[in-house]
Amino acid sequence: MSRLKVRKIDDNVYVIREDWRDIDHRFYTKFTNLYLLVGEKKALLLDTSMGIHSIKELISPIIKNKELLVFNSHHHFDHVAGNKEFSLIYVHKFDLKLVSKERDISFLRGIKTKASEYYKKTNYKVLPAKEFYPVEDHEEFDLGKLKITIIHTPGHTKGSVSLISNKGHLFTADTVHEGAVFLPPKENLPEYLETLEKLQKITDTNTYNREIKLYPGHEKVVLPKTHISLLRKRIQENVMKEDLYNYKYDTFLEARIIFSEPFIFVVPVNKDESYSIN
Repeated sequence: MSRLKVRKIDDNVYVIREDWRDIDHRFYTKFTNLYLLVGEKKALLLDTSMGIHSIKELISPIIKNKELLVFNSHHHFDHVAGNKEFSLIYVHKFDLKLVSKERDISFLRGIKTKASEYYKKTNYKVLPAKEFYPVEDHEEFDLGKLKITIIHTPGHTKGSVSLISNKGHLFTADTVHEGAVFLPPKENLPEYLETLEKLQKITDTNTYNREIKLYPGHEKVVLPKTHISLLRKRIQENVMKEDLYNYKYDTFLEARIIFSEPFIFVVPVNKDESYSIN
């Protein structure tokens, strides 16, 4: 029985939650949250999950005959492995290179999950979509009485984006959430902090005059906007130090693990392309 479920959480907004018991327990993560936004004329899907279940089939009864736009918030495997179901993917230009090529997820070898069994048949290869459209900061998309604006939020990856709607929905993907926060290499942390400051200013300014709610890419589905400043504070207090003593080293992730409730900071030791995690 599939553990992939879809439910309506607000006007125009549905969440699809993928259970990490189906993927890999070694990432300190419990759920991935994908979001479906439905306007009067078009629908928008933010991220495509691991590809072991058909997202297209799941959302088809909801969107019916509306045009569907499919976005990747960033290039990491757990958000893009289902891209192959769709012909066109919107992604920030800085993550386009990694999203548009075949991905190797052979790290799933040796564990028994739905994802490992599924990708065993493909020799642990994730296939990309056929076409991609590179998006830019401030670019707008009208779904029909529901307008979405792209916010470039580098830090988690170089091309990470968040989306904000004219109804006060702020989709922060892996930039802001609880649980395991995968940070960039330490020398790139100032960029991440600048992004958090940028998001905080947007929520404080609140040009839409609506209550701003955060819809993150992992764990809890809805967070208060104050979570942005809390995350920024915890990174400054616990990760930006010159010498890190209070951490656990994880050999699988090749990273320092720093526990700071409600966060688990994953700080990579080695530099990876575009802050790539597997």
